[in-house]
Amino acid sequence: MNKFFLTIFAVLFFSSAQAADKACSTPVFLYIYIQNDPALPELTCNDIIPFIQTYANLSQLSPYPLDLPSLLIFNHSINQGMNYEFRPSLFNVGVFADGHDILGVSWLFAHEIGHQIFYAHLLENSSAYKPLLKKRSEFNTKMLEAKKIKKTSEIINDPDLQNYYAFNHREVALPMVLITERISASYQELFADIVAAIYLNEPEYNQKIGSRLPLPFSSGEYRSFTVNQPVTIKTATDPYYYFASVRADIWNQWVVPRLEDKPKLLKDLAEVFSAEIQRRIEANEPEASQITTSLVIEWNKKNSDELLKALGVTRD
Repeated sequence: MNKFFLTIFAVLFFSSAQAADKACSTPVFLYIYIQNDPALPELTCNDIIPFIQTYANLSQLSPYPLDLPSLLIFNHSINQGMNYEFRPSLFNVGVFADGHDILGVSWLFAHEIGHQIFYAHLLENSSAYKPLLKKRSEFNTKMLEAKKIKKTSEIINDPDLQNYYAFNHREVALPMVLITERISASYQELFADIVAAIYLNEPEYNQKIGSRLPLPFSSGEYRSFTVNQPVTIKTATDPYYYFASVRADIWNQWVVPRLEDKPKLLKDLAEVFSAEIQRRIEANEPEASQITTSLVIEWNKKNSDELLKALGVTRD
């Protein structure tokens, strides 16, 4: 058993008394907090070890330093999904109470870690994000100090955390709305999908995850790395599917030849993606809601071709 796994199993797991919610301690996350619905099967700290393993393994592939993140896990049936929040570095994970396999959900978690890696690239390379470096460092220091004297459940509502959220919304989130919502999202989703596919060594990673989950798992064919899909208004307007027409080309011609050095692969990919985002911002690309369906599809084809060109990839 390697040193990392000894660390996981040697770590002190503890839960709050007289409550279904639990706090779990591990060096991989700043804090882990499990929110249990008393009416549903209870999640324990041991149940979430696959998430710890996934994060520890994938974070080693990051070409950029990653902030120590926090992890909030819910077993509520209404939380049927997960996301990564940049303010602060926080993962929200819904582990469904209707029989969903935790290992399968932990594989899906790899996609969210991909988002963290891409944001780490932006922190190092985007002038809009650099002011956050000092603030994030200050925040993490305060949170580590707070852990020594407070319960995890109290940390979630700590004034420092709320102030940090307010700072990010005022100084970063609002100025970045155009980039994040209209242009950057499709590149971020493709990057995160590539990270998950690399981690699972499976270009059909969505289908692999879906095979572990009892409920239907959506978006399979549009997020496949084995078959290019025709451009439609659906793929041209949804950030998860935006590059569906070239995903197989990118995987086969660009990703596969570079798999021996995964950190370099991710670094080079992030640099190309952020350059493409900047190109589109400077091109003053119109919003989809402001143009005709045919022009939306035309822009999608153009941006897909430009991405292939930037990567040195040709359409099959």
